[in-house]
Amino acid sequence: GRADYNFGYGLGRGTRKFFNGIGRWVRKTF
Repeated sequence: GRADYNFGYGLGRGTRKFFNGIGRWVRKTF
């Protein structure tokens, strides 16, 4: 349904932002 789609979309964006933040932290730290 639409709610499922919006949830998955938000989850995907959040996950991408999360991993981008991790990648930035890793490059800054190592």
